[in-house]
Amino acid sequence: MLQKLKFVALAAGLACAGAVHAETVVDVHAGLGVKYGPAYFGAKKMVAGPTGRLQVNELSFGKMAYDGRVEKTGFGLRGGFRFVGARRASDSPELAGLPDIDPALELGLGIGYEAKNWRAFADLRQGLGGHHGQVAELGADLKLPVSDKLTVTFGPRALYGSADYMNTYFNVSAASALTSSFAAYSGGAGLVSTGVSLKANYDISPVWRVTFGADYDVLRGDAAKSPIVQTDKQGSVSVVLSRALRIAF
Repeated sequence: MLQKLKFVALAAGLACAGAVHAETVVDVHAGLGVKYGPAYFGAKKMVAGPTGRLQVNELSFGKMAYDGRVEKTGFGLRGGFRFVGARRASDSPELAGLPDIDPALELGLGIGYEAKNWRAFADLRQGLGGHHGQVAELGADLKLPVSDKLTVTFGPRALYGSADYMNTYFNVSAASALTSSFAAYSGGAGLVSTGVSLKANYDISPVWRVTFGADYDVLRGDAAKSPIVQTDKQGSVSVVLSRALRIAF
């Protein structure tokens, strides 16, 4: 009888361990902030404008930490978001004769891998509003825990754009060449930029976080060759206040 009780207890323990390991965790971070960067892709002029964050991570492999929180590990789906500001000749006179571009939202999905001290991801986003092209972003980060509340991440990025994306932000049509100071230009889909991203995430509370960011990108390929581009080196800084919601099931 005692042996049977031990076996039942062991089986129950293994089942619980398996349930914890297989736990699905969904992290949602949403927020608004301010970004200081180029007035448009390729501009020398720097301006301040709105930015935001909407990131959704679904991690299919989670394990319970000793403090009862879920430590994110393994592969999972993720949601991607980027806000692209408007481009208007009224704000940048050198663009006179080119069509204005409305603000755009990029929404999409991707896959990522989270480890204790690093992560990697690949996202595909669809443009809405100012452009209707597609972009793919590849990246990886080292995660450096400075304290219980402060984590710094740093890593490389690569951005690829579709023909529609290139046509919106970098190409010059024959008609626009007649009304502007730019020669006609037609770049194709491909690598848009490579760079690095630095983020400092400070947890004000269990649900509120402020993120200080610094990004540096270099335009590549047909994007860098566009006559609209004044400089291929693009740096920006930002601060975003976001709210986190974690769902484990």
